[in-house]
Amino acid sequence: MVTGSPQQSATVAGTLKKPRWHELRVAYPRLAYSLVFSIFALLCINVLLTYYSYHARQDELALRASLERVQVTHDQALTATEGNLAANVGAQARRATLAARAMHLSIDTGKGTMYLLRDGAVLREMAVRLPKPAGTADPLRSPRGRRFVVRVVDETYPWEVPRSVFQQRGLPIPADRNVRGALGPVAVILDGNAVIYSRPKSGPLSDREYVLPGSVRAQADDLRAVRAVLKPGMAIYLY
Repeated sequence: MVTGSPQQSATVAGTLKKPRWHELRVAYPRLAYSLVFSIFALLCINVLLTYYSYHARQDELALRASLERVQVTHDQALTATEGNLAANVGAQARRATLAARAMHLSIDTGKGTMYLLRDGAVLREMAVRLPKPAGTADPLRSPRGRRFVVRVVDETYPWEVPRSVFQQRGLPIPADRNVRGALGPVAVILDGNAVIYSRPKSGPLSDREYVLPGSVRAQADDLRAVRAVLKPGMAIYLY
């Protein structure tokens, strides 16, 4: 059963109708303008944040690219400097070996040849092998300059094999790294931990393709032939 007059029903329906924007603006002008201003301000802030975020990202990318270019330039300059230093040391060693009068050894690392010299005369020429520069961080991988003989040893000499040799060869590192005969039948120990050695029959240095970084490998027969004149303190020039 429906109660009330039609006029009252219309009035109730009118009161339940959602107010329109202009009605809200007329009824509450300050509130309406505040809402509009707040929405506009939020939109402006959002645009500004997006703008600054974009440019900050671009600046970061530009900075990274600049740092990478600086690093590449630094590495290239360092490599060039190291190459120039090695070339200068090699040139000095070459001049020194030409001027030396006493008997000495001279090793041309470019040709892979070792000479026994005295007063500029070649007494013996010997082929040698040098280590490959790639794949090692050993500072002696490209021997240059003047060295001196410390001692001459044979296959009975126990030599402490560096850990890096086992690592490069993929071999387990033993607790005792002193290996008798590791430097082959004949070897010349130089100052600065470098050696001129011959290939042993067994051990970590027995691989034909592997040459100890910072050292020189010669034929055992050649080292035997010159062993008698290799005295402690004898100069060896590498260039």
